[in-house]
Amino acid sequence: MANLYDHLVFWARVSPQSPALQGLKIELTFLQLLRLTRRFAAGLREAGVKPGHIAIVATPNKDIDWIATLALMHEGAITSSTPGYSDIGPGLAHDWVVTDAPQPQLDGPRTIRLTTDWIAAAKQGRGASAQRRYESAASPARIFMTSGTTGHSKAVALTMYDLVGRARASLALRGPHNAISVMGLASAGGFNSAAASLIAGQPVFVSHKVTRTAECIDRFSIEGLYGSPAQIARIANALTGPGQLPSVKSVRMAGGAVSQALIKTISERLSPNIMTMYGSTEAGGMAAHRPQAGTAPSVAGYLQPDAEVEIVDAEGKAVEAGQDGSIRIRTPYMANGYWQNPQESERSFRGGWFYPGDRGRWGPGRLLELAGRDTDLLNAGGVKVDPVPLEQFLCDLPGIQDAAVFVRESASGTEHLTAAIVCAEEMDSAELKRACVAKFGLGRVPTVYIPAKSIPRNETGKIIRSELRTQFAEQLKSA
Repeated sequence: MANLYDHLVFWARVSPQSPALQGLKIELTFLQLLRLTRRFAAGLREAGVKPGHIAIVATPNKDIDWIATLALMHEGAITSSTPGYSDIGPGLAHDWVVTDAPQPQLDGPRTIRLTTDWIAAAKQGRGASAQRRYESAASPARIFMTSGTTGHSKAVALTMYDLVGRARASLALRGPHNAISVMGLASAGGFNSAAASLIAGQPVFVSHKVTRTAECIDRFSIEGLYGSPAQIARIANALTGPGQLPSVKSVRMAGGAVSQALIKTISERLSPNIMTMYGSTEAGGMAAHRPQAGTAPSVAGYLQPDAEVEIVDAEGKAVEAGQDGSIRIRTPYMANGYWQNPQESERSFRGGWFYPGDRGRWGPGRLLELAGRDTDLLNAGGVKVDPVPLEQFLCDLPGIQDAAVFVRESASGTEHLTAAIVCAEEMDSAELKRACVAKFGLGRVPTVYIPAKSIPRNETGKIIRSELRTQFAEQLKSA
């Protein structure tokens, strides 16, 4: 399987002057990107990077991340990225940290600092000589950390075969458009979008902040927009009306359910050509559909042709259509376990299947519908509640921009459902509770509603549930 770097070489020969990397502060052609990548690779080799070494790129600058990642692949290194200058912590043993951090918190004996002088020297260098290859098609090439929204993140290693295969498959869903991804390279979705652009000979667009994505779209007449529902919502809500980004022809979303209110906003302000995708870091893309007015947020979509999904009971037997069960998945480009974590691997990878922890059912026409996550179920005084439908319902109410439901413990030791609400106007807690009770019934809805400036989410837009109690501790004291 060809290295992603080989695709860069190909396009530098076929279309050397075509744009390969574009952003508000950088524009490189394929030939310029190839030369710079080779020079980065020479600097990395001189520092001691060797094939099979694990190197983590730590930077909020997607352009630097992309160049450094391609250079590391030139050297046959196993690459990974962190969101910004995040503390790497003990979750992933590694050989190198590659960073442009202006402060020394990531410094160490195995840190390669991409300072201004280092980059200037790389630009003037001749570039690395022969490309180093991965040992085999089964060799790991990229490690992603799972979302860790419940406080426990796991490492997923993919081969170059997996990376290229997933990128090529995603191009069928993207269509002929070029596209910008709001997700960073640390996420499987963000990396896949960049890899797909490279393979298709399209530029990788970079915007260091979600708030400036619209400006980037406008400058380069970008046609496709990809991100999580929460990220796309930030872009759409910042627009004052339709027609501000006329180049946008399609919007693709993954990483969470999409509310009816968001579908309406995206259709009016960005494009009615909307597609949502269901997948995972471990298995890649599995299903997709085009939500319309009235489409339930629980709909995951129709299976992609190369994906296998079964819904089974506790004994592993397939359930009938319409019945809930555990989802298990098999794809050509899935991981075969968690990196150096046999205990978690045994729990989630069994008999050639991956068990993502989602529950679901088959709807009409083999439409896959989700029925919550086992790990997301909240236990409030013995009553187990799926918070996702509550959050989707709240987000569809007028004036509410975001919401998160979690369990808090009162002074008496009893547990209660609580909702944190990001609202454009003053919040009426009593009215919110009445609406929830009318929809879900008393006893399965939040008893306390607190205002919030923002909801803690990771870079793919998923709620970080492990942080909810801590973030809203002060408001809870007076609740």
